[in-house]
Amino acid sequence: MTVTRKNFRGSSEAAPELLEVMIMEANEAKYDLILIIRGGGDWASLRAYDHPAMALAVARSSVPVATAIGHKSNTSMVDRAAVFSFTTPTAAGKALNAAIWSSTKANGAQTKNRQQEQAPALVRSAPVVSNATTAQLKSAREEVASLRETVNLISRTHISDLIDVAGQRVCLLSKGVSVLTVIACVGMVISQDAFLPMLGITGSWLSNTLFSVIILGICFAALKVQRSRRRGATQPAHRDMKRPPASFNSWRDRIKRTVTIRELRRLIRHSP
Repeated sequence: MTVTRKNFRGSSEAAPELLEVMIMEANEAKYDLILIIRGGGDWASLRAYDHPAMALAVARSSVPVATAIGHKSNTSMVDRAAVFSFTTPTAAGKALNAAIWSSTKANGAQTKNRQQEQAPALVRSAPVVSNATTAQLKSAREEVASLRETVNLISRTHISDLIDVAGQRVCLLSKGVSVLTVIACVGMVISQDAFLPMLGITGSWLSNTLFSVIILGICFAALKVQRSRRRGATQPAHRDMKRPPASFNSWRDRIKRTVTIRELRRLIRHSP
């Protein structure tokens, strides 16, 4: 029996595609069993196993698929799609160890005799087999590394696009606020004869001039602050959020809804 181990890591968006590729490779190699193992963790880290694409890939596999994901309380769509599911990775290890030991013990004598008969031929072909196996292993590693690099590149590009779109949105809203500020200040200056009596100030030439200077100064300062904030809209904030997004999906949903530069900068700081 040959045991092959493969890890798939990354965001929950990339996990279904990686699992489909690995199941396809296992089907082509005609493996006896595919065992999906994942240790326990919080619900967010196990969320990928509830992805419909992962469950569909498991259900369509011609090679039997078993799962051992999380703890006893964790049941995912992948568990339901599998042929059978172990409660924990430890339980899966014990069951497989018992099955392998029983099979090895029952066929031990026959296997030993066969190996003794084939020993000379195996010794002669060992270098060839070793070289072929090494080449296949190297090719498989390069393929997996290339696939991971592609998935990571796609993920980074997607995150960058989300930040760019959110930056354009919040900057446009900031410009709208600046326009409204100018309109409000100009309106107050024009109608100052109505504002000054409300403030208990007589409408003299000096008071009118001071009021106009103050309002225009406030307007200029507000516009300057807004412009400065727009320039740094796509820069990460200096402080962490009190409640940062727990997963990539949560981060993506929040950055799609953000309308302030402050929130955008904090989300950029906590980008996946």
